[in-house]
Amino acid sequence: MEDLRLIKSFVTVVASGNNFSAAARELSLTPAAVSKNIKRLEEQLAVRLLYRSTRALKLTPEGQLIHERYAAALAQLDLARELATTQRHGSHGTIRITLTSSFGRHVVMPVLDDFMRQYPEIRLDVNLEDRLNDMIREGYDVGVRGGPEPDAGSFVIRKLAALQPMVCAAPSYLAAHGEPQHPSELEGHNCIAWKHPETGRVVPWDLRERGRRASIRVSGALICSDLETIADMALRGAGLAVIASYRAEPLLAAGALREVLEAYRPPPRHFYLHYPNREFLAHRVRLLVDFLLSRIARD
Repeated sequence: MEDLRLIKSFVTVVASGNNFSAAARELSLTPAAVSKNIKRLEEQLAVRLLYRSTRALKLTPEGQLIHERYAAALAQLDLARELATTQRHGSHGTIRITLTSSFGRHVVMPVLDDFMRQYPEIRLDVNLEDRLNDMIREGYDVGVRGGPEPDAGSFVIRKLAALQPMVCAAPSYLAAHGEPQHPSELEGHNCIAWKHPETGRVVPWDLRERGRRASIRVSGALICSDLETIADMALRGAGLAVIASYRAEPLLAAGALREVLEAYRPPPRHFYLHYPNREFLAHRVRLLVDFLLSRIARD
């Protein structure tokens, strides 16, 4: 049977982006020792797990299949160790969380602040980013993502919030350029467009007219992949922008922004909570899931 230390070296290298040095730091080993462990594992299995070159490492097709099973097995071992060393209803340990940047910063992080006050023995390891990631492979316990309802796969998917995007602009921009009364008038305006951070595709504005959804390709002097920057530039008077309600409403109330084309508002945008579909979910993760569902839905 393969040595567990060899398996852990292999799984850690893959989780570290096929980087021996990063895996070595995680395992408190030298890169040479990690490389030796993987070579020994390949010899025991009689299968090549990684393509090696002077520039990069890459999983072989066999290595991909074997990694998925080893990673799942190690997760089960970690869970068994946790259940053996902690009380079933213990509220301590670390939860790894991945959040979309803007929604995470403005909606989820304030709730996590309250969660930490209520459960001071639980440590949160939070990553804010807009790329899609492999939660199991990268070791996350909980994730929050927006968009169409995802395929559950090996996850539990719970609807967390439905938020209303709005077309907004600073009063200074509207004073200088006028206010559009119909989506067809957007052609004459400077519209700040959002570029999908992974695909690089400029995303059209989805507006509703007479109960129907219309996809409108807008243009302007600025295209940006960061929603926070788009909102900041709209505040500076750089143009019209689609801004989510959680970000726009305080600014509208303060008079820093004004909503336009209210009768043509985009459809609501849904955000979902993801967590692994494990038979025995760690109690600390269950506490966080229930806290987020109750607080964000309420607020």
